[in-house]
Amino acid sequence: MEERIRALAKRHRSIREENVNLREALAQRERTLRELEEQIRELNQRRQDAAKRLDELIGRVARLDERLSARPASAVEGKV
Repeated sequence: MEERIRALAKRHRSIREENVNLREALAQRERTLRELEEQIRELNQRRQDAAKRLDELIGRVARLDERLSARPASAVEGKV
């Protein structure tokens, strides 16, 4: 019976140690997940900022094209 108790106590210590290790691994994964989520938010913001800048540039090019199209052909040729 003593051997069984010792074996159970040993198994209990082993399981408790494994539990601590698993909790530490889980905590590390959660930290990594939070870091990755923050990176995703930052990259999405950068993407949105870039898209906004592209839209603004496209609008500027379109307005410039309209202005150039509105000029008489002789005025455009004289500037070139």
